[in-house]
Amino acid sequence: MKKLVILICCMTLVYVSCNSSDDDGGSDDDGLSCSEATQNTAMALANLTNGDENDYEALCNAYKVTLEQQISACGDSTGTIQTIIDGLGDCEVSDNQSNN
Repeated sequence: MKKLVILICCMTLVYVSCNSSDDDGGSDDDGLSCSEATQNTAMALANLTNGDENDYEALCNAYKVTLEQQISACGDSTGTIQTIIDGLGDCEVSDNQSNN
């Protein structure tokens, strides 16, 4: 179920990024274009999805960084990307997550 939720988030993220009116084809302060930032986010999400519990915190934090870079490069006029970031919380594995 957790992987399904992450997959749905990824698909939403790609959809929002591809349809963002904030992308002017340029790059953000890190030198990333919107497409590069979106690709980095997709890779970080794949790593998070395929990682194990021992790597969750580091992979989750890496995913959050790429989401923030994507906001910088592409914009987030709908707030969808920020909602994903907020939903990740502090990326710590709780007892409930480790039992799923």
